[in-house]
Amino acid sequence: MISNLLQYSLMVASVLVLFAQTAAATLVTNGGFETGDFSGWTLSGAVNGSTRVTDNVVDTTFVHVHSGTFGVVGGPGANGTVFIAQNLATNNSDNYIVSFSLANNTPPFGSDFTASWNGSTLLSLTNPTAFGFLDFSFPVIGTGTDTLQFALRHDGSAWGLDDVAVTLAPVPIPSALVLLATGLSGLRFARRRTTT
Repeated sequence: MISNLLQYSLMVASVLVLFAQTAAATLVTNGGFETGDFSGWTLSGAVNGSTRVTDNVVDTTFVHVHSGTFGVVGGPGANGTVFIAQNLATNNSDNYIVSFSLANNTPPFGSDFTASWNGSTLLSLTNPTAFGFLDFSFPVIGTGTDTLQFALRHDGSAWGLDDVAVTLAPVPIPSALVLLATGLSGLRFARRRTTT
């Protein structure tokens, strides 16, 4: 009986360890902009209609869809900086991962991009060379209510922004293994008690 219990416990523990590493529900509303608009986001700054959510069928001028159907064309000819922000409910002191995909459509002149968490800069780019979509991710700590913000300015072309997510950081493997070892030690102790 203990042998079956041990096998079952090992199987459940393995599944839980794997699940802890892969479970990643995002806290961001409309992070892929798949509603076709800025639902869930707040826009401010030099908002003039040139910063928009669109698809590659309607707008083939800029690369701005990384996955799905829609993405953000950010800051073309805005004559200033556009801010895209979202307030998120987090758990105080929990570790999170902020991730997004970003593209710079043309040569470096008059362009700035900043990603920030509660006003602390995660990424800042000024006049970078053109690049296709790159995936960025940054560890952050929740405070209970947090603000994720992107600041985009591109006088000559546009940024492409897509696949924005904030996920709970996975449990580190060493911690999960310590928990598993502790549980297995307890089962071994229980088995010794029933055989004596």
